[in-house]
Amino acid sequence: MIATSIKSGVGVFRPSVHIFYLKNGTITTSINWGVSTDLPVTGDWNGDGRTDVGVFRPSTHIFYLRNGTISWTTTAINWGVSTDKPVTGKWQTTSSVSDNTIRIKNFAFDPASITVKVGSTVRWVNQDYAPHRILFADGADSTVLAASQSWNRKFDQAGTYDYNCTIHPSMQGSVIVK
Repeated sequence: MIATSIKSGVGVFRPSVHIFYLKNGTITTSINWGVSTDLPVTGDWNGDGRTDVGVFRPSTHIFYLRNGTISWTTTAINWGVSTDKPVTGKWQTTSSVSDNTIRIKNFAFDPASITVKVGSTVRWVNQDYAPHRILFADGADSTVLAASQSWNRKFDQAGTYDYNCTIHPSMQGSVIVK
């Protein structure tokens, strides 16, 4: 069975004419955007909750991102090399992380700050080649984590829990428990 109406949008990018065709319900919108060698990308570039279109131009390794559907602006981002394939997502350093995992990499905590609910367990994973040791202001201590090792801590009370790496004191982070 082929659906003739949909609640969520689908779309295609037709490189030969460099047009996006976007279908939302029974309405089809066409957007002339890019050149025939561009690769399509989509995402919420301006944070309004709507998916916007963009292209990655391999020849110049530049993303051209269109914000909005009627009144719009264009953002150009020089990123990558000509053989790259584009990917999009929300790449953030401070956020509420659904899996409550903090990665230790490049001598930093990623994310540096995380917000979790009371009763949550947070996991730290050492993705660096160097050892790290997490020490909280309240005295909780991970012991030394070698490369690829992890440590968990459960947070039973609301508050802000600041920590750092005792081996590399410039590495700092916080867990906000609500």
